[in-house]
Amino acid sequence: MSLPNGTYLILNVRQNNTAMLPDRNDGTPVVSASPNPTDKKQQVRIPPSFPPTRAACQQRMTLTIFYGHKKQWILTQQGRYYTLQNFEQNNFANTGTRAQAGFPLEGRRPPQQFEIAETRVSGQFTVATTDTRLFLQLPDNQPGSPVILTDAATDQRSWWIFQRV
Repeated sequence: MSLPNGTYLILNVRQNNTAMLPDRNDGTPVVSASPNPTDKKQQVRIPPSFPPTRAACQQRMTLTIFYGHKKQWILTQQGRYYTLQNFEQNNFANTGTRAQAGFPLEGRRPPQQFEIAETRVSGQFTVATTDTRLFLQLPDNQPGSPVILTDAATDQRSWWIFQRV
């Protein structure tokens, strides 16, 4: 089953959280957020390596993120592949070229194509890079955890539901 073009919440099957892009800065990691539409804000702890300034690494950073369209993604099919563009931030989901397992998914200005394939469970999908065949995964259910790449396609942490908004 292919997904039609449109705007979606992207929910992780195992962790029951959505993918969210907190800001429009190039290279900001895509992180997990509560799927609850009544949540107005969420405290997200930013890992010490982001942003990579000395001052930032020496302090614990917390952002207050207001929901809205930061959790919504515009899915566009291009042949057999798709691009994912954040509705509010305007940046695309991107892993860079030849990314490796453990690398984060980031919001970037250039688009990147992904292969989206239905799993053995109807309505649940994997999202894979087209060059290295790595899959998007949400490793835990903590708000603010980055979406990362993995080679584990059968792990439900790598399965996603595209909920049309």
